[in-house]
Amino acid sequence: MNPELRRHLWLDLGMHRLVLVPLVLGALAAIPLFADAGPAPLAWGALTIFGLLTIGWGSMRALGSVVEEVRDRTWDFQRMSTLPPASLALGKVFGAPVFQWYIGAWCLAVFAATAPAAGHRHWMASLAAMVTSAVTLHALGVAASTASARLVLGERTRRVGGIILLTGVFNVVPVAALIGWDADALPVMVRWWGLPMARPLFVALSSALFAAWALVAAWRAMQHAMREPALPWAWPVFAAFVALWWSGLETPATARPSLALLLAAASCVLAVGTYFGGLQEPVNPVSRARMALAWRGAASANRARWPSWATNAVLAIMLGAAAFALAGRSTMEALARLALPFALMALRDMAFISCMALASHARGPVSRGVFYIALADLLLPAVAMALGRPELARLIFPMWGVFDNVGVAAGGMAFHAALALCALAVCLRSPRQGPWKAPRR
Repeated sequence: MNPELRRHLWLDLGMHRLVLVPLVLGALAAIPLFADAGPAPLAWGALTIFGLLTIGWGSMRALGSVVEEVRDRTWDFQRMSTLPPASLALGKVFGAPVFQWYIGAWCLAVFAATAPAAGHRHWMASLAAMVTSAVTLHALGVAASTASARLVLGERTRRVGGIILLTGVFNVVPVAALIGWDADALPVMVRWWGLPMARPLFVALSSALFAAWALVAAWRAMQHAMREPALPWAWPVFAAFVALWWSGLETPATARPSLALLLAAASCVLAVGTYFGGLQEPVNPVSRARMALAWRGAASANRARWPSWATNAVLAIMLGAAAFALAGRSTMEALARLALPFALMALRDMAFISCMALASHARGPVSRGVFYIALADLLLPAVAMALGRPELARLIFPMWGVFDNVGVAAGGMAFHAALALCALAVCLRSPRQGPWKAPRR
């Protein structure tokens, strides 16, 4: 058995909990049974408890899995152990919420026993969608907890994260529960890559695919936390997967998306990966200087320190430029034009934050960089609009002009590209020639 999973089983599943859970759930199930309400309230109640406890509470447990280890000062021992990143990630994804999974197993058993009698025609697809949705949120919680392990998170931050996860729960549970309950009220059949399939089956299959990618995210975050070198292939491959998944989807109400929309979707995924990759990189001057040497190719050992956000940003700009060139005149096609300015702004932001981390010895260079970026993107366009200069506002924030004034938006994108290149030119300079100084003792 996975050592991390076995540790959580030993810590979280005692005899008291093993006995108490079925007794409490049995008492709750006895209420509709003695009221002669039929099997439908039992099935709905089982799904509700699974959503609140297994998905909601379990996601918060996964979100605090690594943060609690850092607080208890046991995380460094796990990082230095011989356990590989994949095993450690799987152990935390299924081990941190193991008690919530134990509760959910009883709920799913009740749902499987009562859903067919309650008229749920596609109860197996609903069950699979609920399980894979829980795995997705748990894996993303572990990935977020691992990525923020080096940060000091307060109780307020953890509560905000829990509220966000609970909001995701209330968005996931109705979709997973209703996909097969009243199948006649919604379009039943969809076509995916020419294959007709029932809507509940498609939702369950898609949920399983995205759950697998969430597990990959947890594994990659754990690999980064354990300082193991890895090529930046995850975000480009995920962007290609999203484009392929969307390109084969066709419903009675919508047709297949155009090539411009597919390229824009892949570009936006890579732009999001640019932000995530940039925030996961170390922010101290020494590590930034090593990455600058890797950019210059000064040493072959520095190739492993190539920043993943740069690769994602370059690919996002290329795909966004192709989507901008292929976009049509319709409203949906015009949305594809947003991908290029979004990618350019992502490259500009990460290059600026890198320069702030390299040039400043003060604490919190990332927070300072985010503050200045927010001022540039929010305050300056508002001031330009107040002064009656909408063209200047679109030049500063080119996303405003891609629908009505493409020429001004193109000038704004060129301006952002120049800013990103200037920031990258500063980052590519040698640490001995750049603004970096030896730290004071």
